[in-house]
Amino acid sequence: MGAVAGMMGLTATLGAASIEFAYRGFVSDASNGPNYTFTVPSGVPSNCLMIVAAGHEDCGEIQSLTGGGYTWTLVARSGRTGTASNGDECAIFAAEITTPPSSVTLSNDNSGLRANASFYSIINHSSATPVSTDGNNSSNVTTRTATLNNLQGGDVMIAYTLQAEPGVITYSGLTRDFNDTTTENNSTFSSGSDYKTAGSNSQTITTTFDGGNDFMCIAAAAWR
Repeated sequence: MGAVAGMMGLTATLGAASIEFAYRGFVSDASNGPNYTFTVPSGVPSNCLMIVAAGHEDCGEIQSLTGGGYTWTLVARSGRTGTASNGDECAIFAAEITTPPSSVTLSNDNSGLRANASFYSIINHSSATPVSTDGNNSSNVTTRTATLNNLQGGDVMIAYTLQAEPGVITYSGLTRDFNDTTTENNSTFSSGSDYKTAGSNSQTITTTFDGGNDFMCIAAAAWR
């Protein structure tokens, strides 16, 4: 299991639904896959929509997330699938929970090199189904963009980004919650979140990397 890190909260309340969300922390694991078990950070409340945004490098295709006996729905994903030498992906999972699980396990179809997960909670939401999702990936790049549509003020937006080089990822359109380069010094994981302000019904999220060109992916989703 990786060590829990990046504990800080962000809560937004807006609009008649009074939707609230909080970033709860992240966990990185530089062991070889194919399966990675992450300890859930403290602070995830009972009776919430729990979001796990995760990514891996060189682990083939993400198969599932399990934990606590809940049904975890894969709501957004982006990346390249293949053998352990070239399968890198980002994904966002969601589950309605009554009591937070102690851990969750990300299952992949190939042994790989490293993985990461970040954790969020949402309450007072109208549905566990996102109002919008998007994903984007490419090789030999240092920036990726996702666009969320059909939004309204107060919607909660979450994005997760992987870059297969060490460095720092910055966000435009969201507030970055963490940036982590694995202990192997070869992969950068990051996620960001925010609420939609009034105005346009879409939000463009751009992530920019300060290191070398390599494979980069982003997955994003919004809830109301």
